[in-house]
Amino acid sequence: MKLIKKLEMKKITIYRFMAFLFVASIIVASCTKEVSEVRLEPTLSTSKTYNVTSDSATVVGFVVAQGEGFDDKGICYSTATVPTIDGDKVAFAGKNQTATFHVTLAGLDYATKYYARAYATGEMGTVYGEEVTFTTLPVVAILTTTAITDITGNSALGGGNVTVTGGAEVTVRGIVFGLNNNPTISDSKTTNEEGAGEFESTLSELAGNTKYYVRAYATNSAGIGYGPEVSFTTLVDLPAVTTAEVSDVTKISAVSGGDVTYDGGGNITARGLVWSMNSEPTIDDNKIDGGTGLGAFVSNLE
Repeated sequence: MKLIKKLEMKKITIYRFMAFLFVASIIVASCTKEVSEVRLEPTLSTSKTYNVTSDSATVVGFVVAQGEGFDDKGICYSTATVPTIDGDKVAFAGKNQTATFHVTLAGLDYATKYYARAYATGEMGTVYGEEVTFTTLPVVAILTTTAITDITGNSALGGGNVTVTGGAEVTVRGIVFGLNNNPTISDSKTTNEEGAGEFESTLSELAGNTKYYVRAYATNSAGIGYGPEVSFTTLVDLPAVTTAEVSDVTKISAVSGGDVTYDGGGNITARGLVWSMNSEPTIDDNKIDGGTGLGAFVSNLE
């Protein structure tokens, strides 16, 4: 009798244990299901900007948590704060599963401050990352070149007009000129005051009867901008000549001469000595023919 009673008690214990295991398995399965269904709220971060130029910049976004997933992500931007996808935006063209994404914004205005945010759109709508700012770089100045006037054998008057400063202060402006097309500041140049607007420059120490090419220039932090090229030809200039020391002086004669060092861009058709008993003699006084052309010559005063 006692043995039967012990067996029955053992069965009851086994049944109770099995029931406990069944209830425990249901509880564990329920908790596992609840945990697997937990999703973090979709969250983005706008990490940084780099490779900023005068018309482009690259902005980095990062998916902190994607929630139910995104169909589209990228960068939205504006010159006003808090940009949205209703304005300018560039979608990320890579794999949508990547957490970090790089987007290049192109066609931007130079020397302009922009605001940008990462965005991602899914079934729950659009979420945005924090806002970052960047300023595009300036460009070289834009200017015109004035037509050349007041042309002589060794000078002329030019100028220009800085119509666009390029988003930075113009520190130097003027005229560059030379004997070849597209002169630069490595050639001859003038220097004018800083700033935008019109200016004039005098070109001096020019060679006679010579064609020159001219451009206006302006310098800012982005570099040197040049205006369109114009050209002009100087007039024939006065020649340059030196007078030799007088030697072999007698009661009725002496020897002198000269050296024609510059023809002024024309042909030397006559050269020689002029002399008088008054200072600064001219060809209206006594004169001695010394031939033609460049170079040295000797004349005898008799």
